Amino acid sequence: MLIIHIFDKLLKHLFMIMAHDEPKLLKKATNRLNSENHYFLINVDRKRDISPFCSLMRGNNFSFLQGEERVSVYHGAFSQVECEIQLLRKGLESSEEFDYFHLLSGHDYPCRDNSELDSFFEAHKGQSFMHYDTDEQHIEWKQKIDDRVNKWYFKHELIHNRYAAKGLRIIANLFLKRSYPTELYAGWQWFSWHRSLAEWVVNYVDKHPDFFQRFRYTQCCDEMIFHTLLHPYIEQLNIVKDNSLRYINWNKKVEDRNHKGSPLILNEEEYDEIIESGAFFCRKVFLLKSERLLTLLDNEKINNVG
Repeated sequence: MLIIHIFDKLLKHLFMIMAHDEPKLLKKATNRLNSENHYFLINVDRKRDISPFCSLMRGNNFSFLQGEERVSVYHGAFSQVECEIQLLRKGLESSEEFDYFHLLSGHDYPCRDNSELDSFFEAHKGQSFMHYDTDEQHIEWKQKIDDRVNKWYFKHELIHNRYAAKGLRIIANLFLKRSYPTELYAGWQWFSWHRSLAEWVVNYVDKHPDFFQRFRYTQCCDEMIFHTLLHPYIEQLNIVKDNSLRYINWNKKVEDRNHKGSPLILNEEEYDEIIESGAFFCRKVFLLKSERLLTLLDNEKINNVG
């Protein structure tokens, strides 16, 4: 009876995961996060086979977007925002009263023990966590951010042929001028939001659809749309704007790891930095490329328990 009473008091966490590959990595990550008060809602990219994910991750605390609910996600496109909103909405509609909503990718990995996560959010109940660019970065990158929204970008959601998409973009930018939406703010896509903020955002989506539609056919709006929307209300909505509780390495040159794109694919070289950061999640990891790092993080859990 005592154990049940304790779990009744624990905050309920929903981990909303956007996945498209490596189901075994996601299984490994969710195994570490699994707890009686932790729940998982997963969007497997609609372009991918969902069955390997469903067969690996079963239980009353696991659910998947199904059928028409699933979103085909394209990098840097508005579909990423659509997926986030779909996950938030589905989570809020659940019969479970989730206290916190954590947005993760299928290449994130937990780097602290569940008991630490539970204790942290109990101590900071009501606060929401996300990462805004610093004021200096905002000034430095302002033109780049403006271009992402004021120019037209067409991803596979509209045109599958990249050359046709490029041609259409050139024509659109020559003849179809876009109105400047508002002062733009940017940061990292991934967040940990209190239920009150999740409800506020979904309510805003329903009442002001034009705000969100203005970001369609823009570039990487997932890194701007919620930051722009929430900036005037940071204090009112109890947002911690300089800590997303994630370790992400944007600084190290990706050429050092012989792979394209960013952020850096993490390996054991970042282990000390990850632990010292105090982050609860790190990204970007892969099952084989990050194998030794994942082993170290798993052992960190054992050491903490011991």
